[in-house]
Amino acid sequence: MDDIDYLAEASLEQIVDRLTDLVFIQIEKNAELQFTYNQLSNLHSEDVVNANIGKYVRGRLALDNIGRCDNPESNLIQSYERHRMGAQSL
Repeated sequence: MDDIDYLAEASLEQIVDRLTDLVFIQIEKNAELQFTYNQLSNLHSEDVVNANIGKYVRGRLALDNIGRCDNPESNLIQSYERHRMGAQSL
């Protein structure tokens, strides 16, 4: 792997590691997504919505779980599952 590939891979790994947190940050930043999130949370509960978003992120990109993070940047969640790219996503 050359230096450019290494830089790209290292950057991608850092994004994937906290991808679930980044999805929730995006929801917070987008008024339409935040509105939909609030509606779904009122209908199903925040725990159900959050868990299903996390499962969707992992499954959609065929990621492997590598442990929990208990200090997310997003205010919508209290923790999230960290990921790495799985063999199927390569």
